[in-house]
Amino acid sequence: FVMVVTRAVNSVTLRKPKEPKKVEEVVEEKDEDDDDDDDDDDKEEEEEEPVEEEEEEEEIIELTGKELKQRVILLEKVITYFVMDYTRRGLLDADKLTVVSMMAIKMLVRAGTVTNEERSTLINAPPDPNPPAMPENAKSWLTETQWAQMKNLESLDAFKKGGKLTETIEQDSLGWKRWYVEEKAEIADLPRGVRDLGPFHRLFLLRVMRPDRIGAALTEFITSNLGIEYIEQDPFDMEKCYGESSALTPFFFVLFPGVDPTPTIEALGRKLDITEANGKLVNISMGQGQETVALNALNKSATNGGWIMLQNIHLMQAWLKQ
Repeated sequence: FVMVVTRAVNSVTLRKPKEPKKVEEVVEEKDEDDDDDDDDDDKEEEEEEPVEEEEEEEEIIELTGKELKQRVILLEKVITYFVMDYTRRGLLDADKLTVVSMMAIKMLVRAGTVTNEERSTLINAPPDPNPPAMPENAKSWLTETQWAQMKNLESLDAFKKGGKLTETIEQDSLGWKRWYVEEKAEIADLPRGVRDLGPFHRLFLLRVMRPDRIGAALTEFITSNLGIEYIEQDPFDMEKCYGESSALTPFFFVLFPGVDPTPTIEALGRKLDITEANGKLVNISMGQGQETVALNALNKSATNGGWIMLQNIHLMQAWLKQ
């Protein structure tokens, strides 16, 4: 985590890169008559202790109050993206929207825009334990559970402005049903009693009544609040991942049937002169009898350096503990 944050901060550093020092060598022409004197001078120079270079003082960058505030906002934005981009590499596609949504809502809670009660209600959508009887005009398209969940939403401040939700459903059943059956309910006009709801509180209605459209709504919500880069991810870049890694933490590839990262790893290895031909890359398909081969390769690479690729590692869980 510290490495990720460090890279994020360095990407927007205000310090200018240090220029290499120029060393000038001055050669003086000497007369032959002065050779003896020069020899004595050379001996004295040899006896002189080398002068230590003075350490350069670290550059101090002064910012005004306004500039400092803008700088903090920029750092917060950049660090958030770097951390999220690093994290989602290890997530399945099905889980990425969930994780980024939870992060975005947590940020809104910290900013005071969203309360913990709202966050919990959106995630869990708890039903009211004692809801009133459902009106007859809603029974044909609304379930008892949804009715109880809608009743529970009435406790949130955002849903108190246009009257009680359950009452508006009973009074405008046709308008609610029209919205309920929309193909893309997340962008359709809301019923009269809740038209003033913002994008965040619209999610509550979708969570209860149209959970099939909550994914599309969250995608739009994240794009509007954080940016499209939190939704669209660049293709996997092995070279970039390698640059962000260290020898202390191995790469762990979770693969689907038919996917093989070996060509990608070998292509990067060739750029870095790490190949099977020169012995710096070892590719072992793990199975019975390969434990000793793998251990020997690990010990050798730990001493001399190199890469080891252990395939089908999920078959060797007991061996991994060694």
